[in-house]
Amino acid sequence: MSYQELLLKVLGLAIAISMMLLLTHVLGLAQTAIHHVESKAVLPLSLWDDPQPASVTRKEVESLGTAPDLDIHAFTILARVLKDSRLAPTSLDYADVMKNQGELINKYVGQWTLEGDLSKKVEELLWTNSLIYGVGGSEAKGQFDSDFFL
Repeated sequence: MSYQELLLKVLGLAIAISMMLLLTHVLGLAQTAIHHVESKAVLPLSLWDDPQPASVTRKEVESLGTAPDLDIHAFTILARVLKDSRLAPTSLDYADVMKNQGELINKYVGQWTLEGDLSKKVEELLWTNSLIYGVGGSEAKGQFDSDFFL
């Protein structure tokens, strides 16, 4: 295979991936436009009022039983969520979870910031999402069920 043929294949693959990502975003926007909001506590409307991301106050962090830190890794926050008995599963219905635990989830989400190296923060989120997806979809029978929500 010549260098030009390889380059054309790579470019074709890059275009295909770009189109799939674009389609995913378009479908997400379409779904957002036609569905009512069930997670006002996690994504409050006030989020769109201030161009600066909201930060969690020291008092809110202390109320969760955690020490304040400027750069908390997403795995650390996930571990805190798993240890918090108030977030023990009582319902698998998304609307119920948002209604009953949305504010608490929002406090945990607020602990994570984009401070520091952006590429490392993006990698951190990708690993966290992969962990949630992989562990959340694993079943004792050895099957994988990818039906989950974040």
